[in-house]
Amino acid sequence: ASTVGSIVGPLRYTRPPYIDVNLEIPTDVEVWHSELYLFEALDNVIQNAVDAMAASDGGGALGLAAILLEDDGQTWAHVDVTDTGPGVSPEVRRTLWSPTVVTSSKGADHGAGLLCAKDALRTFDGTIELVDDGDAAEGAHFRIRLRGRRV
Repeated sequence: ASTVGSIVGPLRYTRPPYIDVNLEIPTDVEVWHSELYLFEALDNVIQNAVDAMAASDGGGALGLAAILLEDDGQTWAHVDVTDTGPGVSPEVRRTLWSPTVVTSSKGADHGAGLLCAKDALRTFDGTIELVDDGDAAEGAHFRIRLRGRRV
């Protein structure tokens, strides 16, 4: 188990300077997960967000937030990753979790980042989903859900 802040903190400093990073990560939210796997999952989602914002207008804001929620007697940590990029189009939403979906214009990506994130999280009963905030053109919002607790 590790705190979300200890995993997210280093990711903040690996982003380009033209991307504002907004953290709302309590220091006492702990998740039951491999630190390496959670780092990999978050890094994949964050890199997709940064690529999308860079391709659309070169800048933007990346949000990372964590909260604890009770559900069916379990405590779950929800880690939300949001961005102000172009959003996820309906066409991409239909095949988002396929291994060959590539939305980056860089050409070097293989399209398995989100699928790798999903598999890494599933190892510890975690999930990742694209949250429907209503308007696909208003950025993307992904939620990672893992067993957690307050420390």
